[in-house]
Amino acid sequence: TPIGLPTQRKLFRVASGLYVGRLLAIVQTAPGELQYCFANYPYSAWSTMTSIVSDAEDKSFDAIMQDNGDIFITYIEATTKNVVFRKMTLTNGIWSIGSKSTVYNSSTSMSPSIGRDNSGKLWISWTVDLTGTQTIHVKSSTDGGVTWGSGPTDSGDSLSGGSTTAWSRLIVTDNELFVVYTDAGTSLSIKSQQLTGSPWSSAYQLSTGSGLDQHFDLALSDDGRLGVVWDEGSLYFREYNGLKWSGAVTIDSNAGDWPQLMYSQNIPIILFQSLFGSGQTKLKFTTRQSGSFSTPIVLDHRSDVFDSVLLYSSSNSSYEDLTASASSNTSADLFHTGTSSLLKNVGDNLYLGMTSRFRYVKLLLATTGTGGVVSYSYFDGSVWKAFMPSGGAYQFDLTEKGLLLWDDNNSIATDWQQSTLNGLRRFWIRITVDNAFSTAPIGTQITAIADLKSMIVRR
Repeated sequence: TPIGLPTQRKLFRVASGLYVGRLLAIVQTAPGELQYCFANYPYSAWSTMTSIVSDAEDKSFDAIMQDNGDIFITYIEATTKNVVFRKMTLTNGIWSIGSKSTVYNSSTSMSPSIGRDNSGKLWISWTVDLTGTQTIHVKSSTDGGVTWGSGPTDSGDSLSGGSTTAWSRLIVTDNELFVVYTDAGTSLSIKSQQLTGSPWSSAYQLSTGSGLDQHFDLALSDDGRLGVVWDEGSLYFREYNGLKWSGAVTIDSNAGDWPQLMYSQNIPIILFQSLFGSGQTKLKFTTRQSGSFSTPIVLDHRSDVFDSVLLYSSSNSSYEDLTASASSNTSADLFHTGTSSLLKNVGDNLYLGMTSRFRYVKLLLATTGTGGVVSYSYFDGSVWKAFMPSGGAYQFDLTEKGLLLWDDNNSIATDWQQSTLNGLRRFWIRITVDNAFSTAPIGTQITAIADLKSMIVRR
């Protein structure tokens, strides 16, 4: 899991000072290795990767940035499973890595979450695992992370009773520390503590059910409201206004992996991953712009179902529109009625079209092809221009294929132009049969939806 838990903070923008606006990304580039890179406006190029540490567990880490660009980062040490902390100080455009301090070292630890209050006090919540029994703990540091609590053996405050699984996130307001956590996969709860040092509140259950795990997030609005989003088969949202909690609002009746919440001008925005089909995950978002949450829509149209899918049969010189069939998961419904095949004879064409340039194709076949050879081309404004996809020339000989046309959106051919086919003006990719198939392929589904595993939103 190179980016750890996606809901932990890994993407930042410097808020003030000489390097205001600079973007920073922290990722795990190899087992044990956390590195960072950065980009300045207009963000067209990123720096080379620079090492932060080489002793991190290959799972989970969290970080926060101060307005001047300094970073506080916490992670789990690979060999010891201790919770550790470092400060990254931005000086003369470079982040220098401070000494490591140990937050807790007496039991196996997991999944830290870090925050900082207005006084400069740092807080970390994390999971302690005692031979399969997991509990949520919280500690603080008043000296910038040099020491935590009364020392590394101090386990801090325990918030949960112990169960098979437990995950937490914390957030700090002007006056209060909140920790949201799951327990045994059956409850999502929250506890709080006044920053003046009052006892922890009783647990308030936001939800009870099943399948409650690490797929939740929380965020704070500028006007002091606390929002929580979570997945338990459906995606839900609740909000605390300082006095009471709202009821649960259903965001999507389908599951939503790695939901991430942010507020923009006090309006909640939720991004999440929605499984579409085999090896296909849509990145969706919704906002409460109009007083209630909008129907979730795809964030990037270039990673969606195709606007148009056409099949052209050379034997009878006819087009057939298979757009609806291409987006469905009905088996073996993608074929030209003239040949009963997706592609068959020399000169047959499969056209994939969108109103925007795209870089990826996902293909699911009910029948794989044998003996055929196809070529790929796009229209450059004058002619169809042959190219080799970055993922190689797929010959429709695999049941499932995720085909990279170009490595990323910046690599897409700049001379690719729209053209009109069968009355439809699109950016088309043409796949042409050059050698006939002895066994012709029949399709089930073709989209531009990638197999997205996880993502991080800068908040």
